[in-house]
Amino acid sequence: MDVTELRHCIYQLNSEELFYKEQYEARQSGQIHAYIARQNIKEITKRHLLIPEVPETIPPEFLDSFFFDVTDKDSIVVQKHNRYSPAIVHSHTFFELVYIYDGTCKQTISEQTISMKTGDFCVVPPGVDHSISVFDDSIVINIMLRRSTLHSMFYNFLNIPNKLSSFFLNNIYAKRANDYILFHSGIDPTLRESFIWMLWENMNKQEYFYHCITNTLLLVFYLLVRNYSESVQMPLFNDRMDVQRYAIIQYIKSLCGVCDRHKCRFMQQLVHGSISHCGNIT
Repeated sequence: MDVTELRHCIYQLNSEELFYKEQYEARQSGQIHAYIARQNIKEITKRHLLIPEVPETIPPEFLDSFFFDVTDKDSIVVQKHNRYSPAIVHSHTFFELVYIYDGTCKQTISEQTISMKTGDFCVVPPGVDHSISVFDDSIVINIMLRRSTLHSMFYNFLNIPNKLSSFFLNNIYAKRANDYILFHSGIDPTLRESFIWMLWENMNKQEYFYHCITNTLLLVFYLLVRNYSESVQMPLFNDRMDVQRYAIIQYIKSLCGVCDRHKCRFMQQLVHGSISHCGNIT
């Protein structure tokens, strides 16, 4: 399958979506218990499929291991959101990026409902309760991004002051920060093609696919902050002390360019709330 074919095939229901649509229709018609009785719960759990009425299919939190190869420290997963999947409130240990390729959806983030439409791009950080509802033919593309990937693959981007890098950094270093960031990019053709391309790369996994995804996602980040920063929708910080700590981290970074953020003992103490002196600052 090439990228052109994918643009058309993406609207077809895959096996998971067929499973969820049947479940959705059973629930709507009041036949959900009869539907559950026909299912092989062991196989459903093995396939990471979800039935809200069956607690053992619902993890208490979506860990990295639910989507990622835990032996691969730099991981990005790109996939089409399964339409008709139950809107289960959940949190995860990674960043989730949500792009509306075509249509609409609703996200509930920390009990706030957000209506999203074509071209909207939202990032939900680790540890934030949210759910997503897609019960029609809308196409939503999800990207799961591990914390370690931000450090290792997007280091330069994180060190350029902008709204998105600030959001990422604050949610890495603060105990509590913004619950989401939302860009409105409309029908920007470059962004639309970029997300389809990343989805295609993730599906086919040809040589250098991971590098292609990483660099395309980096391009998306730069285009968003260059062209759509004025459209950003973002709730206020939930904890003022975390904002102050983040501001100090940014200031220290500007003075202490020789520090390795992962190894600097001062930075580690600052992140955990215990501030001492960094010998590299004069």
